[in-house]
Amino acid sequence: MKTPIYFEEKTFKRKIDQDSMFVLIGNNIDGSVNFEFIEFDNFEHVKNKLPQILFNIKGYGEWSLSLYQVDNEYKITKKYGYYKCPKKGKLIFSHTYMNLPIKDIQFKNNSILFIGCQLDVEENWNSEEVFFEKDLMIEVTRLCLN
Repeated sequence: MKTPIYFEEKTFKRKIDQDSMFVLIGNNIDGSVNFEFIEFDNFEHVKNKLPQILFNIKGYGEWSLSLYQVDNEYKITKKYGYYKCPKKGKLIFSHTYMNLPIKDIQFKNNSILFIGCQLDVEENWNSEEVFFEKDLMIEVTRLCLN
């Protein structure tokens, strides 16, 4: 039996200042994520640290992670009484409980590829032909940087 493959690709354009400061904020919505907050001095720092953070994310329920470009003197505010975001920040990337786990990040000259992947395998005790039923899901988010 052929394994069904579900593929989704999204492309976003972002204009960033690579020398600017960035912040990554974790928000617990109606659940929890094992990440709260980190500042990055510049985009090179983001490239060095972000992959390991995203590869090790653990969460349950509803949660989100958001990467913002910010000024050196920024303030974190709360929307709806609990959702943290910078008062003056530019959203660069967002990853939530609705996205597949990120397994690879590829930094190119003018883009970043976030590749999420999940393989679901179930035992089918009622079938004599196929015991394991598999679904492969792939999600690619491309950020085009200018």
